Amino acid sequence: MDEIIKNSLHISGIWGDYRIHDLNAVTLPPHEHQNIVFLTVKSFDTASAATEVIPMVGENTIVVSV
Repeated sequence: MDEIIKNSLHISGIWGDYRIHDLNAVTLPPHEHQNIVFLTVKSFDTASAATEVIPMVGENTIVVSV
């Protein structure tokens, strides 16, 4: 997480390359709604990770599981 916060998040794919700067990234879920939540866990941990991020998810939150 420190590396992402320091150097930005780089996403590349068939639709282009993107860098996201000034990212507020955490390893423990804050208890407030976020704009976007990335779940980056192994498939067998997805259900428990989804349960843990519930306090972060609001009406307009986007959740991405990768």
